[in-house]
Amino acid sequence: MEFDNGFFIELAASFAAIATVWIYGNRSRNAPIVGIFNQMIWWILTISQEMWGLLPLNIIMLIVHVRNYIRMRKEDNKSKKAIPPKQHVV
Repeated sequence: MEFDNGFFIELAASFAAIATVWIYGNRSRNAPIVGIFNQMIWWILTISQEMWGLLPLNIIMLIVHVRNYIRMRKEDNKSKKAIPPKQHVV
């Protein structure tokens, strides 16, 4: 095992995946944003190490994170509309 740039990119991608799953597990609204950001690390890994077999995974994961971001924002907007504004009693 060599501790070269490739090793550290692989390590960063592993930790990025762990962090993303952890944050999704906490039902954080920021999880898709973290996932999209972390996908950049996976793209760097795939291209720099010429791991072309990861391309389908990278593409699908990016689509899933964007989809989740859009769905969560729509749900947030619906819940804001569903809550009636506070009325001031005089």
